[in-house]
Amino acid sequence: MFRIFLRKKLLSGNKDEGVGLAATSHGLKSRNRRMFDRHNVSHQHLTMMNEQDILVIRDISAKGFASDVSERAFERFLTGDVYEARMRYLGESFDLQIRVTWKENRLVGFEINQPSADVLRFLRRLLRPIEIAQSLNEVDAEFMRENKEAKAWFHGDYETELFLWRSEDGKLLAWKLISGSDFVEWKDGEGVTTGSIARPSPGSALEFTSLTNPEEVERRDLIVVKEKQQFATDLIMALNAPVREEIIETMARS
Repeated sequence: MFRIFLRKKLLSGNKDEGVGLAATSHGLKSRNRRMFDRHNVSHQHLTMMNEQDILVIRDISAKGFASDVSERAFERFLTGDVYEARMRYLGESFDLQIRVTWKENRLVGFEINQPSADVLRFLRRLLRPIEIAQSLNEVDAEFMRENKEAKAWFHGDYETELFLWRSEDGKLLAWKLISGSDFVEWKDGEGVTTGSIARPSPGSALEFTSLTNPEEVERRDLIVVKEKQQFATDLIMALNAPVREEIIETMARS
């Protein structure tokens, strides 16, 4: 899970709510949305917490995020407020400062003040998996039943596919995430492996080989590549589907 804990207020913001709302809602908000791609997220994935509220993050960019807040919190957060905070995601932790930049309809926008290189790398690392996770949709169940396999198939952007295999009683036996030329897979009793797929170009000799012997174009890494495993973890964490919890549980056992 991703959480931002507000530790203390460093600077009080503009107490003129009319000025704050008008200036930020139509100015900073618009500029931030043009300059930085923002990605919607689900409440299971990203939350911001303090001693009084659990604040659901609705979208995130490399520069900041927007969060749903309670009516009381909406009144308390003033445009320009700066907080010292700690950001946590799974086993990672970062100290940072965040500033309230806009408010609208109980939605509050926060900008990360002068983020460190580590924070920037972390946020940029998350954005592509979040974008892909939000694009994944399950392929029609009727179509999959015609294949007579206990398999689910999710298709998404950037040549991304997620497959799941189950036993007759519904137990998850294996899953495989393919994105571009990389894949990560898990099998019950074997754990996680990573690898790459050589995608043949039309008319090439490799295309003919792939049709006759698919195993020749799939190469497993000798050891698990941590970057590929991290990408899969970040993507599954952002997945808004019931299978998310099942897959996360397999990762915890690996």
